[in-house]
This record gives sequence, C-alpha cells and structure tokens, in this order.
Amino acid sequence: MVVKNKILITGSSGFIGKHLTLEFLHSKYQIFAILRNKKKNKK
Repeated sequence: MVVKNKILITGSSGFIGKHLTLEFLHSKYQIFAILRNKKKNKK
C-alpha cells in the first residue's frame, strides 16, 4: 500500500496557487484545492 502525502492549497485559482498546484501534481502528491469562481467576484 502506497501512502501519498496530502496537501491542502487555498487560493489555487490565483497566480501562486495555480503554480503550486501544478508543481505538486507533477510530484505525485494528493492535493485538495480550494478555489473561487472568478466570474462571481467581478463587479
């Protein structure tokens, strides 16, 4: 049984969060990402 390290990334729709998410995906981590819908936040 292989145990993966788990990572929670908040703000994964932002500039830094997007790059962190991609980096950890390529490193075979199990990722839980929290993001917001950018269309809802535009006024």
